[in-house]
Amino acid sequence: MGFGLSRPSSPDLNVTRSETDALKAQLTLLERTVQNLTMGAQVIHTASRSLNLPESLPELVQVINNQFHFYHTSLFLLNEAETQLVLHTAAGPLGPALLRKEFSLPLSPNSIVGWVALNHQPRLVPDVSQANDYLNLPELPATRSELALPLLAHDHLLGVLDVQSDEADIFQPEDIIALQLMADQLALALENSHLFAAVQARLNELESLFALSDVLSTTMDVNEIYRRSARVLAERLRVNRVVISEWDKERNVVISKGNYFFNDGHKPIGEYEIEYQVYPLADFPSSRRVLEGKETVIYHHDDPEIEPAQQQLLAEMGAISGVEIPLISGGEVTGMVELYRLPNFGPLTPDELQLAQAMTQEAAAALYNARLTGDSQARVAELSTLNRFSLAISQAKDVRAVYAAARREILSLVEATGMSVLLVNLENQTITWDYAFEYGEELDLSQIGPLPMSQGFSGHVARTGQPLLINERLEQVREELGSFTVGASPNAWLGVPLKVSDELIGVLAVENADDASALNERDMRLMQTIAGPLAVSIQNELLLEQTKAALAVQSQQSLWLRTAAEVAAAASGMQNVADLIQTAVDLIPERFDLYYSGLFLIDKATGYAILQAGTGEAGRIQRLQGRRLLVGGNSLIGRATGDGVPRIEQDVTLSAEWLFNPNLPLTRSELALPLRTPNHIIGALTVQSVIPNAFSQELVGVLQIMADQLAVAIDNAQLLASAEARAQRQQLLNEVSANLYRAADVEKIVTIGLQALADHLHLPEASLHLGQIKTKR
Repeated sequence: MGFGLSRPSSPDLNVTRSETDALKAQLTLLERTVQNLTMGAQVIHTASRSLNLPESLPELVQVINNQFHFYHTSLFLLNEAETQLVLHTAAGPLGPALLRKEFSLPLSPNSIVGWVALNHQPRLVPDVSQANDYLNLPELPATRSELALPLLAHDHLLGVLDVQSDEADIFQPEDIIALQLMADQLALALENSHLFAAVQARLNELESLFALSDVLSTTMDVNEIYRRSARVLAERLRVNRVVISEWDKERNVVISKGNYFFNDGHKPIGEYEIEYQVYPLADFPSSRRVLEGKETVIYHHDDPEIEPAQQQLLAEMGAISGVEIPLISGGEVTGMVELYRLPNFGPLTPDELQLAQAMTQEAAAALYNARLTGDSQARVAELSTLNRFSLAISQAKDVRAVYAAARREILSLVEATGMSVLLVNLENQTITWDYAFEYGEELDLSQIGPLPMSQGFSGHVARTGQPLLINERLEQVREELGSFTVGASPNAWLGVPLKVSDELIGVLAVENADDASALNERDMRLMQTIAGPLAVSIQNELLLEQTKAALAVQSQQSLWLRTAAEVAAAASGMQNVADLIQTAVDLIPERFDLYYSGLFLIDKATGYAILQAGTGEAGRIQRLQGRRLLVGGNSLIGRATGDGVPRIEQDVTLSAEWLFNPNLPLTRSELALPLRTPNHIIGALTVQSVIPNAFSQELVGVLQIMADQLAVAIDNAQLLASAEARAQRQQLLNEVSANLYRAADVEKIVTIGLQALADHLHLPEASLHLGQIKTKR
């Protein structure tokens, strides 16, 4: 009997140490990846919480620069003309110098940043000295490597994030992944911020229009409307002086009717100029262009082509700019509004100019209505009614209240048994009943969908844009126009178009089911008068409702993004895979108000996606049952893991292919999201709700972003765990090898080997039998 043991040679030991060093390097790499993703989650969380993101960008860029220890970080944003990339924020010791220069780059391949903007792709330059398109700036002399990433939202370029290092070949793949993730989230947050700003501007515009309408609705005196309009325009637009003039065509002059001084640039004044001023149009060709061409004119004191009379007027007031807007009512120009600003406020912005034009038209409409009082004494009562009508609908809080107020006033003026309002969709050429009232009660229109504009009484009014009165031959006209009746069949019908700035929005109709002679030409004129303010009120309320709904969606999406970032950040901070997965499935239903969440990982050996964790007791039971679904199978999870595309059932009761789960009996809608890393699909996440149609397109997008982040976190945690296990095994082998190497006799060597084997297999003892000798440990 005998056995031999040779001492390991030095080369073998060197190989073992090299492998250990490689494992340590891999561990360091994984730790850096986790650190980068954690920093990225912090940046994403900060961006998603800010509705006014442009103010937060310097802080975010500074965080990126500091956390990654870059030499310089720049954020370029695309200008409105989409021709230049303007430096918005820069971090690093030399960033302020570039900002002071108002630095910008054209969209061209002559620079790294320009190339990225044109191609919508990231660009890594490990050594800038080897790049022909590297832009060598004197402010950044130490740059050795550069990475530029596009800021894209729905494939639309918003800007470029550019980072530079004073070391060559410094950027690692994990850095690029983390920075691209930050860039993508910054782009999404920027787009959301722009949408929120647009909604806020629209809300401000509606508020100003409502304020002006409210002030003007309580008077029918033309001169008072001039004065009130000038004051509200000055206060809302923050202009120093407002002049509203009337055009006297015969004398070719304009006469100031409302002249209001808001402030002198230092303190409020709030005074009117009592005396009317007369300005010959021969001295003001641009004003003649405003009146005759119906166009808005803007001029500045330093314009080389400014007219002498205008320049003198600006100089007398100390103003730097002026705007002239035509007053148009009934398609005719009756005058103009002049707005002047002193240097302390600056010129009007495009949004302010748009608001000024809208308020001017509101004032023009009020002036037009007021002038109707002078046409004849016979219409005094009707105009008083119109004023009362405008006041009534202006006090309505929503469009249903507008309809109710209009119905009360109209049915008190005309002999009708019913009233209806229909809204048109010019793009689809359809018309929809939005309100109907008959014999003392509102009709249920929920079962009536859009109707073609090519038929019916209201369709005829919508197509022609002209009123229609039918008080004879009604049955014949009904057959000719293919009329559709809701409620009682009328004997007399009258409809007028609802227009705002000559744009058709709907039809206002009244009818009498008892008397064919109840409606007449006087009623038609009255309805046409009422239709104007009613149309404006309806459109304003509809726009306000749409704006509120858009703002609510924006707020909800912002909340979802913050929640997704918090869930991803919480999970990414864990290194244990099981804890990471359980934390994710517990947080998702809680934060997104869902019924259940479960996470499956693919077992490549079996070809099944196996449930790793689920919410609550249902998740625990399914784990014990070993729930698994075939990858590429007919289930939502199977299909999502098969091709990496999200799958959704908005109402599982209507799906023949959906697999019922007895552990989750309340599920009404389900969404399966693939867990995708840059290289492969590792599993899928199921989220379920107790209500149908619970998953909007926006929510699906947010949840998929979160799922992708979870996938990366899980993949990294698995790699880290695998590397740690390998390192522990290697350490054990090294220790055993060292002990064996130091052993002096065969018995000691066998004992050491058996002890290591028993410890590794968790056995009480291990023995070796050779011939007649028994060695036991």
